[in-house]
Amino acid sequence: MKVLNQDFYKELLKEKQTFLSIKPYPWINATGFLKPGMRSKLIAKAPELGEKYLIGDMKRISTINKQEILDLGLSETWQNFIDDISSEFYKNFLREMLDIQEDFDILYEFAYENNRFYLGPHTDSPLKRGTQLFYLNDHSNWKLEWGGRTILYGNFHPLNNKNLKSMPLEEVISLSEKVYYADILNEESLFFKKTNDSWHSIEPIRCPNPGYNRRIFLACAFITKN
Repeated sequence: MKVLNQDFYKELLKEKQTFLSIKPYPWINATGFLKPGMRSKLIAKAPELGEKYLIGDMKRISTINKQEILDLGLSETWQNFIDDISSEFYKNFLREMLDIQEDFDILYEFAYENNRFYLGPHTDSPLKRGTQLFYLNDHSNWKLEWGGRTILYGNFHPLNNKNLKSMPLEEVISLSEKVYYADILNEESLFFKKTNDSWHSIEPIRCPNPGYNRRIFLACAFITKN
């Protein structure tokens, strides 16, 4: 493993039962998933996404085809990172940590979100078993007041007649007993298990500079076989 910190993942597995007991659903927002110095290299060399990936206020590519990601023209560090994410070690970690019984593939995704982007509460596709978000912003290219944090909700009680993904944040918070804001600048990553209660959203982005965007890479355990 050239980019992922194998020892950190092994330590997490030792705390599996503690992780799975976290309420309202299992999640961890931490630094240590990457080897020292690797986050800054990933941020500096993050690939640019062309206009063909533009969807509304974001640019996005999401695929289970590793070659599609490599075809973006990745730096050596990013190629090594994708190799690590594709490795049997990482898949075995996901399988054990998330108690996955089915066959699954890795879903690779880049998401670059621009000013005005907002995604309301959702629990993710029923085909997902868990997601790891690697944050590609730090204090050099993002400010806290620009938003974009991942928000996790505890005991969220949605209204059936509402379009949740466009529901104003203030209303979402009023329907939640607890609200957690993931640290996207100081911590490397957010890892969570998909459950029926894994409600989360993205804080509205208020970035005045069009040269900046909120950037993440996601690796998901995705069920693709019957």
